[in-house]
Amino acid sequence: MQLQRRSRLPEAPWPVPPAQRSDEEPSSSLARWRSRLRHPAAEALLVLALVGVAFWIRYPNLWLIPRITDEWKEARQALVLARGQGLPLTNHDAYQGALWNYLLALADVLLGPDVRLPRLLALLLGTLTVVPVYLLGREWGGWRAGLVAGLLMATSPLHVLVNSHIAWSHSATPLFTTTGCWLVVRAARRRSGRALGLAGLAGGLAFQTHPTALLLAPGALAYLWLRARSLLQPRWLALAAALFVVGCANEALFVVTQPTEYQAALAGARTQYHTCTRSAVDCYRADLAFFGLSLARLPSGVGLGANDEQQPLRDPLTWLFALPLLGAALLAARRGEPLALTVTPPALLLLALAQPASYHLVPEGRYTMPLLPLFYASLGLVLTRPPRWLPPALPLLAGCALALVPLVPLQRAYVGQGRATYQRIWDTVVAVQQQTPAGWSVVIDPAVQRELDHESQRDILGVLGNAGFSASYQPVSTALAPQPETIYLLGCDADLQHGPWADSRPLTGQHGRRCQVVQALAHP
Repeated sequence: MQLQRRSRLPEAPWPVPPAQRSDEEPSSSLARWRSRLRHPAAEALLVLALVGVAFWIRYPNLWLIPRITDEWKEARQALVLARGQGLPLTNHDAYQGALWNYLLALADVLLGPDVRLPRLLALLLGTLTVVPVYLLGREWGGWRAGLVAGLLMATSPLHVLVNSHIAWSHSATPLFTTTGCWLVVRAARRRSGRALGLAGLAGGLAFQTHPTALLLAPGALAYLWLRARSLLQPRWLALAAALFVVGCANEALFVVTQPTEYQAALAGARTQYHTCTRSAVDCYRADLAFFGLSLARLPSGVGLGANDEQQPLRDPLTWLFALPLLGAALLAARRGEPLALTVTPPALLLLALAQPASYHLVPEGRYTMPLLPLFYASLGLVLTRPPRWLPPALPLLAGCALALVPLVPLQRAYVGQGRATYQRIWDTVVAVQQQTPAGWSVVIDPAVQRELDHESQRDILGVLGNAGFSASYQPVSTALAPQPETIYLLGCDADLQHGPWADSRPLTGQHGRRCQVVQALAHP
């Protein structure tokens, strides 16, 4: 007998079983469990479980790794909004919209200003990114493909360390770009102009978080040309364009009314960290190679703390992820879903023009991060539609195992020198913010600078200033008369238990050498 050929039609996203009569019972326990798993409520629980796993992986070391960057500058813009002192159209960097600032300002209004809120918001948006990744995989291969894609996103090391930890507007870009890609796929598969319009809205929100999000648009249009040319009609394209403008209305208004300032902001972002000293062609080739290698390194998390992109490429773990993901994108294209292949090449080519690439993978791998969910979803599709000679459960288990491997490099990144010291410094900053009225001065003795690296010196001052304190480095001695309404951050070897300092109240730890790293003294 000739074997029936396996159908490649996509599995129903989450089939709902037909209603059974009350007098009919499933024939076995297995049938009852299958019936329950097909219920829509089971999918909701599955997605909630994915979100919970992503949150559980992302929460540890939220404020410690990476160390606080210049993210407080964007938080300061949010405080301007929360205090009703203005309605900015753009972020601190004018080439970004103010969407992030408005979201953070809402958190400030609801919960009160807190130095921990910016990274908590980054954690929330980073965790929610697994939802559109799941939906994209589900659109292609049903809930099993969505599960694999969502798990891979939940454990993606750079997405954990950067997109879910650093409180930059750019950290939220994959949430909106992946949502837009899912809606494009949904529009193509269902010939839905409304879904295409909503994809434009998601693209506008993504553009606000960072202008490089727009670089995915050419590949998305190419995908529509291959899969659903009927949607490339003026009315549907006009709808998508109109909703794109709605999604970035404030940024669009700034671009139209102040084009010179916008161009200057873009040019400043290009040259802020890197100036090309070679020919433009050589610099473009180097940047393009970097972004390609960066994308290959992202899934495994190898070399997260290294600035040398060549050494991680010699690690077999890098290719254990990069090659299957590339192969999955090719197989998905053969099965009629070429999104990863249509989006990635033009995006990389344009990215090398728009952004210099001489950075550490952490945090600069975030520029290629929006491309990674497309490969995760492609792998989910391939693993849940395996070749006929493989047991169906084996590829699915392999996908889940791949999701666990990146946790090892992630854990290694958490164990670094100075982490415990920095945690105590951060705890001191939080104690100052929680126990001191806004408006007080914060004086940091230069001796404490030994406990801080260069970036932490600058940025902890910024964090304290953003919390409402006037912070500065000033020498402190036993002969100094403490000033009222002032917090003093001192080294542990400072013995200020006598004289005018005796009435000072320690905020953390104890006076003298019994403190941990620094002692915060509040003088009434």
